[in-house]
Amino acid sequence: MHMRQSSLVQPERLSVMSIASPCVDICKFDDKTGFCIGCMRTRDECKSWKKMKDRHRKKIIEDRPKRERKLKK
Repeated sequence: MHMRQSSLVQPERLSVMSIASPCVDICKFDDKTGFCIGCMRTRDECKSWKKMKDRHRKKIIEDRPKRERKLKK
């Protein structure tokens, strides 16, 4: 089988996220806070996770306890 070069994925172009998504497949958003009750991210954060810089992802992960406290109020 012969494959054209253009159809192959170039390894150097692959993007690897060093900070994994906190998604736990619940995806229900609290009306008051806007946070997902599973991963504590907003809808916008969930949608843009793959395009975010690692420092932004890390901040969201670090803010989880604070977000959980807001959710419980």
